[in-house]
Amino acid sequence: MKTVSVYPAVLMKIPCPHCGFEHEHMQSAPPEADFAFKCTNCKSDFLVKLNVRHYYRKEVSIPCYYTTAMDVENILDPRIKTGWIVDISRTGCGIEYSKLKHSPLDERKGNILLIFFTFPGQRDLFKVQGEISAVFETPTHKMKMGINFLNLEQHQQQRLSVFLMP
Repeated sequence: MKTVSVYPAVLMKIPCPHCGFEHEHMQSAPPEADFAFKCTNCKSDFLVKLNVRHYYRKEVSIPCYYTTAMDVENILDPRIKTGWIVDISRTGCGIEYSKLKHSPLDERKGNILLIFFTFPGQRDLFKVQGEISAVFETPTHKMKMGINFLNLEQHQQQRLSVFLMP
């Protein structure tokens, strides 16, 4: 059975994984468990899985630069590596990068990174520190790091929150 993942809410937009039709599903209270759903458009059954993360995570494709060197001031420094932020939330992000450029010394759990990127539609470089929480190979044979942001300043939290608004 196909599945779709949504955030629990009173009003949920549920896309059919078979035909793409988007349903607006309203209940008196947010659901507490996954549930079966039937598409009114194509009549297919599918499972609605609840995303129970504490924070909304947005899928993105943002080029980024990162390094374990904390004294780097710009992205032209030769110690900088490149990757793509593939998802982001108020508390962290996922960075995907080439398996060929993987360094077990730099990209390992517990290391602190300095990360640079620009939000789409903006020019200012966003610079943040993050701790690597996980490193693994993706099904597409790339590497991905899970990053927890560290010590976000208030203006950084605000910029991030504005970007994450639906």
